[in-house]
This record gives sequence, structure tokens and C-alpha cells, in this order.
Amino acid sequence: MIKETYFDLESLEEPSQPASLPESLEKQLADIPKERLVSLLLELTKHSESVRQRIRLFVSQSGDKEELVESRKLIRSYIKQASDRHGFVDYNHVHEAVEGAEFVLRACEQAAEDEEWMRAFGLYLCVAKEMILLLQSVDDSDGTVGGLVEDGLQGMLEVAAQREHIPPGQQEQIFRQLIEESSQPYMAEWADWSLHMLEIASKLAISPERRQEWENRLSAAENRLSDRSYYTARIAQLRYAMIVNQDGEEQAEHFIDRHLHLEHFRTIAFQKAMDGSQYERAVQLAEEAIRLESGSMRGYGSKWKRMLFDAYERSGDVAKVRQLSELLLLAGAVEYYTKLKESCPADE
Repeated sequence: MIKETYFDLESLEEPSQPASLPESLEKQLADIPKERLVSLLLELTKHSESVRQRIRLFVSQSGDKEELVESRKLIRSYIKQASDRHGFVDYNHVHEAVEGAEFVLRACEQAAEDEEWMRAFGLYLCVAKEMILLLQSVDDSDGTVGGLVEDGLQGMLEVAAQREHIPPGQQEQIFRQLIEESSQPYMAEWADWSLHMLEIASKLAISPERRQEWENRLSAAENRLSDRSYYTARIAQLRYAMIVNQDGEEQAEHFIDRHLHLEHFRTIAFQKAMDGSQYERAVQLAEEAIRLESGSMRGYGSKWKRMLFDAYERSGDVAKVRQLSELLLLAGAVEYYTKLKESCPADE
């Protein structure tokens, strides 16, 4: 027969002496013999696949292939637990599904802090890849999974930025992995992230051979992308960054001049002209952009009219300032009323 136990809350009184603080869990565990701790851990693994995978990851050798395998298994074990019978993770279970990825992400950050660059890169890539795969079967309305992809990519970028501290052989491995992963089938629907991987790889394309391979992959990506107008501009920006970093200012200027049909590069050219007090050149660039408004640069008219106004004002062309400020004011830009008033003779 089970004896019933109860507490009479009213009979409880404050102790006359303050109770001593309980020992911390850490201290208690430290006092337990190793054999009993092993038995406890093994018992816990019987009831949770996620716990089992976390322990396997913990005991795997840092930086080796086994650690990556166990990291992948851990991430997937949490996803499996949070999925329904069709393998889909609904909105309410997303945070449970990504706990494994978050655990591995902390290991990435620790590896980077310890300057274990190759290990950090491998784990960051693992997180990014597994989260991209998860996006095929999850309601990611709040962007949690996509955010973890971004975290992984940002981590890889930070590793690549440490190029001078990474041995040449490891640089080569990282470069190759980025190049290969960027064009894998699972990346087909995620062009922005594929290009982000190529952007990271560009930091390591420091030899003529690597640069040529990088350029070949970039051209291949450009040819297979459907939204050519957007991605052509994005790819041109990657090429420009490569030229700035490796070829110098003169080659960068030539590249800008060949790409003035892209709004990004026309803006750079305009700003350079303004910074160099080349106001005639700045006016020309802005006026051309406004004329092109009905074509590929449609939608930038208002922006370029404001930029044209700045060029007129900096050049001291009062008549043009007056004319354009009046047009902008009539278009609803009330902040130009003061500019118009200042440009008018005192007797008007």
C-alpha cells in the first residue's frame, strides 16, 4: 500500500536560521565518480536522440570529418523531432527544429575565437547547408531558418577575411568547397546565397588560376539565372570588387565606364565626379540617367533629379538651381521651397 504524503502549508514556519545554499549542479557532478556519470549519460541517450547526438558531437575529435558528420546528424535529429508525419515543420515548431543548428553555430563561433579557421569554416558551411535544405519543408514565416543561413554565410565570410592567417593549403580547400557548393543542386532556388558563396570565394581567389576559375563559375551562374536584370547588376558588382582589390584604380574606372547602364555604377561615377569637383561630368551623368528613365533605369528619375540639383548647386549654376527646384517643388518635394526662395532675386 502506498503511503499518502501531504504538506500542511499553514504549519510551515520560517526557519530561525537562514538555510544554507544548495551545492551547485557543477559541484555535485564533479564529486560523482566517472563510472556513474557515464551510466547517467548512457541512460539519458536512451530517451532522446538529440541528447545522443549532442554527446556524440561532444566526444568527437575537433576539426575532423567525424565532427562534421556528427554535427549534421545533430541538426537533423532536432529537425526530425519537430517535424510532422509528412516531414514538414510547421510555424509553431520552428524554434525546436533549429536548436541543433544553434548548438553547432555556437561551436563554430568558439572555433573562430580559437582561430581554428578550417574547423570554423566547415561547421559554418554545415549550418548554412542544412538550413537551406530545411527551407524546402518548413514554414519560415518569421525568417528564423533564413537567418541561420545568413549567420553561416557571414561566419564563412569572416573566416575568409582571415586569409593571411590561414595556411595556403587550407585556403585552397576553403576556396574549392565554396566554388563547388555554390553550384550544387540544392542551391538552385537560392541564387542570392549562391552568389554570396562566390563573393566569399573571391576573398581567396588570389592566384591567376583561382581567379580564372572564380570568373568561370561566375559566368556560368550568370548564364543560368532567370532574373537577368537583377543578377547581372549583382554579378557586375562582384567583378568590380575583384578589380578594385586586385587590379587597381585605373582598371576599376574603366569597368565603371563600361557599366554606366547599371544604376549602381552610374551612381559611383556621379559621386566620384562630385568628389573631384567635376561638376560638368556629374551633370552629364545625371541628365543621361533622367533621359533613360523610360528604359532600363525607370523609377530612378526622382532620385537623379535630386542628384542633378546637387550638381547644379555645387557648381554655382543659380539659373539651373532655380529651374529644377521649382520642378521638384511642383512634384511635391516641399523641402525645395527654401532652395527656390534662395535662388530668386531679392525683388521677386
